[in-house]
Amino acid sequence: MKAIKIKHKNEDRIKVDFPFDRENVRKIRQIPDAKWSESQNAWHIPYAKPAFEMLKKIFPEVEYLPKTASETPAVLAIIKSPDRACEISTEVKKNAPKTSNYIKHTGVSIFVFEKNIAIKIPKNDLDTQFILSLRYSRWDAKKWCWIVPNYSRNLDLIKSYFKERITELVVHEKIETCTTVDERRIIKKNDLLIIKSIGGRLKLIFGFNRELTKAIKTIPYFSWDQKHKYWSIPFAENFLNEIKTLAIALGLNSIYEEEEAKGGLKKNRVSRYDIPDYKPCPEEYILKLKELRYSENTIKTYKGLFEEFINYYNTYDTEAIDESMITDFLRYLVIDRKGQCLKISYHTPNT
Repeated sequence: MKAIKIKHKNEDRIKVDFPFDRENVRKIRQIPDAKWSESQNAWHIPYAKPAFEMLKKIFPEVEYLPKTASETPAVLAIIKSPDRACEISTEVKKNAPKTSNYIKHTGVSIFVFEKNIAIKIPKNDLDTQFILSLRYSRWDAKKWCWIVPNYSRNLDLIKSYFKERITELVVHEKIETCTTVDERRIIKKNDLLIIKSIGGRLKLIFGFNRELTKAIKTIPYFSWDQKHKYWSIPFAENFLNEIKTLAIALGLNSIYEEEEAKGGLKKNRVSRYDIPDYKPCPEEYILKLKELRYSENTIKTYKGLFEEFINYYNTYDTEAIDESMITDFLRYLVIDRKGQCLKISYHTPNT
């Protein structure tokens, strides 16, 4: 660890160079008016005896000048006798080595908010190229930092890139999310809000948690709602119990709620986890949709809807479903599922 007098923004300061260490950063912040300089790539403290004495107390191993011992008294004299600062600093500058062997501090500060991630880094072309590789990143000249959208993977990419250079990582304590059309909720950092939606899925709303996110991604048909900032998974008792158990292990406070449909309760859509003999969509049906030149998204939608239809009659052979049964199913959609009447067409292999 090395200390030397510098001129920073027309003010005399003491620059303190040391390899990255979170504990050292915490300690140096104890010194009043200690600051991080991007241009100097180092922390600096006031050029005053009280600050210097506190620095020596916190870091007994600090070296006052690099290399030559003859310069050490000069620095001490400057700090102890500010009146002679100009005279002695000129002498130090004259005798100082032309090159510096300091270990430059490459600290990175990261602040995570609901929609954006703010990054403060020393000027470095490679770091700049990395940040610009993140889609929609931009430089905020007023706040003197980079702004990166808080997409699901951006924070992981940033942490993986900067690694041990991160001196500060602050995650916003609360997130605001829209849980329904008319309701906005404030979720605390250690809360996990689980909402069983009227559509038959579990909405999982929580602050950044790597382990929980990793577990969610192992569940079939998980999805991320970018607009409202929450994960969702199919509703099934085993999934719900798994998430609750993990929340307890991670020290999270899980809150379970169920959405209510306007005009009465709405039945959930039957999924492959609700019935043992769930029928997949017939391959002939998918091939027919492709023959009709439907888009992939349309085929995916029709496939899901048709699976719901045939599993409504899961005890019947698909070929045995007649027109009256189709009418009954449409009535079920409107009355029990409280959805719109969907056009259902089924083409047999011979159609």
